Amino acid sequence: MNGNSSRSWTPRRFGTRLLLPIGALIALTLLVGGGFVWFSARTQDTLARELSEGAVDDTLQSRAAQLGRVVKDYAWWNDAVRYLDLDLDADWADVNIGGYVHETHGYQLSLVVDRADNVTYASVADGEEGMVVPTGGDLPPGLQSLLSQTRASSEADPAFASGVIALGDHLAIAAVCALTPEEDGSVVVPPGPRAVLVFVKLLDGPFLGDIANLFHLNDLEIRGSGDTVPSDLAEVALSNPDGAVLGSLVWQPERPGWRLIQEIGPSFALIVLLILVCTGIVLLYARRATLALEASEARFRDVADVSSDWIWETDSRLFVRFLSRQFSTVMSMPAERVIGSPIGTFLKPVGDGEAWAELARAGSSHKPFRNLICTQEIGGDRMRTLRVSGVPILGPSGTHAGYRGTATDISASVEAEKRARFLALHDPLTELPNRVLFDDRLEQAIAQAGRGGTLAAVLCIDLDRFKEVNDSFGHAAGDQLLKSCAERIRACIRQEDTLARISGDEFIVIQVGIADREDARRLCLRILDRMRRPFDLDGHKLLVSVSIGVALIPVDGAQPELIRQSADLALYRAKDEGRKTYRFFEAGMDDHLNRRRALEADLRDALAHGQFVLVFQPRIDATTGRLQAVEALLRWQHPVHGLLLPADFLAIAEGNGFILELSAWVLKEACSIVSRYPSLTVAVNISPVQFQQRSVLTTVRAALTETGLPVDRLELDVPETVMASHSELAITKLDQLRALGVRLTFDRFGAGVASLSQLQRFAFSQLTIDRSLIREAENRRSAAAIVRSIIGVAHGLDMLVCAQGVESVEQAIALRHAGCDRLQGALFGQPVPADELPTLLQRDYAMIQSRIGHLPAAS
Repeated sequence: MNGNSSRSWTPRRFGTRLLLPIGALIALTLLVGGGFVWFSARTQDTLARELSEGAVDDTLQSRAAQLGRVVKDYAWWNDAVRYLDLDLDADWADVNIGGYVHETHGYQLSLVVDRADNVTYASVADGEEGMVVPTGGDLPPGLQSLLSQTRASSEADPAFASGVIALGDHLAIAAVCALTPEEDGSVVVPPGPRAVLVFVKLLDGPFLGDIANLFHLNDLEIRGSGDTVPSDLAEVALSNPDGAVLGSLVWQPERPGWRLIQEIGPSFALIVLLILVCTGIVLLYARRATLALEASEARFRDVADVSSDWIWETDSRLFVRFLSRQFSTVMSMPAERVIGSPIGTFLKPVGDGEAWAELARAGSSHKPFRNLICTQEIGGDRMRTLRVSGVPILGPSGTHAGYRGTATDISASVEAEKRARFLALHDPLTELPNRVLFDDRLEQAIAQAGRGGTLAAVLCIDLDRFKEVNDSFGHAAGDQLLKSCAERIRACIRQEDTLARISGDEFIVIQVGIADREDARRLCLRILDRMRRPFDLDGHKLLVSVSIGVALIPVDGAQPELIRQSADLALYRAKDEGRKTYRFFEAGMDDHLNRRRALEADLRDALAHGQFVLVFQPRIDATTGRLQAVEALLRWQHPVHGLLLPADFLAIAEGNGFILELSAWVLKEACSIVSRYPSLTVAVNISPVQFQQRSVLTTVRAALTETGLPVDRLELDVPETVMASHSELAITKLDQLRALGVRLTFDRFGAGVASLSQLQRFAFSQLTIDRSLIREAENRRSAAAIVRSIIGVAHGLDMLVCAQGVESVEQAIALRHAGCDRLQGALFGQPVPADELPTLLQRDYAMIQSRIGHLPAAS
């Protein structure tokens, strides 16, 4: 062997220099991997046991809480206090507590413990006669602690207590709750400790079987407190409320980690062997693979600087001969479908159909290209946009052999640019034209109307009380409502008309090519009719109306700003006149708007300067003629305009949010004034805006607390719009006010869209019939029949009826005959200021007799 042979490459040296280090590395890797598997298995077993113990412990706590809620339902009951505490009735207890509870809930034992901790009643479920039942004052350990806990709870809202106790050889869950009367005050218990109701559920076979089936537990059993529990078993200790350990639940937990080791052990050994064999084979082919890798790197080095999503390569005729694996992922088609075909068959240059042919002709001049924009059809009328770049491939002799390059999908950026151009002229929520595009269309409409001799109409459409929807249901619901409104309005107009969204809840329509204002009027009626249908917002049925202001081009102006202003003025008039309607622009509307704005500016100062006053109108008992209540009515003593009625300013207050502060003042002032007259009840109107605030209950409670007015002397007149627009929320608020003790009145029934079904859904104590229906009933038999029907339905629902606007003796007599309970109107006196309430109180029966005489008894 010559001198260079020792340094030449040999398999032995190759193995020494490479195989041993690689083998050591592999062995270390396998050791670490095996250790990780073992540690992971142990961790899985521990985690499985802990999860199992936590689930069982949570279930025990949940069952105990469930038992506590049941015992509270029975203990917080007037009848339970009467027959289990104040005057023990064993027969009543057997029917309502003992047998019923055992059969319905599956509890084994029911007890009643009196104030001296003596068991005065006990009931054992059928089949449990051998159970140890506490008698006299002998209570199981831990039960006394539960009794102390529940007796320490509030008498207004008793709290239950539950825990594990021992009954002889059995363990059981016991739940206790102090016998507590309900809040109506009809039952009173003596002071001192309260009697307690106890329900007991045994931790017996069926109970354990239920838990075992629920969590698939093996060998679940109860062991005594002195038993030793092996470490591989899961355990949940059972302690009584005093902290003493009574025993434990024990079971065999799942061992997923150990099972994993058993399953993969043989495979792991085989893998080790295969890795060692493969390592030798891989090293033998390492040099050959290195040469192949260098060739592959040379092929793609030229395109590395171009940046790529997927890589392509063609021959000199631009037939595809290579595509990278990313092609199928990005282009959503198999590479085999394209390889061998001209590249131009699936990548179409934008605006230059000869681009690929020119590249083929220019290939010999070795010219690269960049940023060739191409499209690809991906189904239907959808297209994908790509940016293609490439460089020529040169053969060994410098001849042109084709192109290779990259293709980048820029569809998203192209769509984003298109979307940006769209949003520059459209509202992003409804995708309607925005103010910029609307202004352009308005100028076109003005020019068209001037040339063709036709008219155009601009309709300003505003959602009534849209802010209440946002406040009550959230902005997501508000956005959904805006989109639904846009769809309904769009369905009412023609293709050549324009619908735009200008601001939050304001839409605007340009109606072109109309003959006269009648065409615009018909469009308004179509929109109002379509908007009357309820909207469905995530299960909430919502009624939303709109107000519309109309200006005609060129009748009301030929400049864009003037037309917009005229339509806005008409919209303000529609809102002032009750909403849910439309108005055309008329001369002088700007004066009305200026007066409205002046009143709006004066509103807040008016409260601070004491310009608001309350007057009171009597409500008379139709049977006795005595004064039953007074209704508080708001007036504004304006320094310039004189005495203003609510119709003159309440809509303004609701629009700018001042209604909340004003309504709170009215409520507090009315309660304060009436609190001086012990026999008087006051009725106060509540605003729909105020009712939708979460603080309405707090406002009412604060007014009663600060003025000292008893809650049963306050009546709240609730308008029908509260029920029509927000039924679910209205039920919640009404229930809260009713629970406070306030008497609720369905106000002005018959004035709007309220239905008889709403009377059944909302439990009111009184209903007022609107003055308009009372006035019609005097002259129309159908209206009189409606009034009688309303009174009959209300009485059937245990509601009193008050008729408003009674102005004549004939009306009073007819209403009395129909069974109306209370009367209110000019016949019994106009509203009077607070200082005349004493005089009003003295009129009573003599006043009504002097006006209408003795009313005959109701037939």
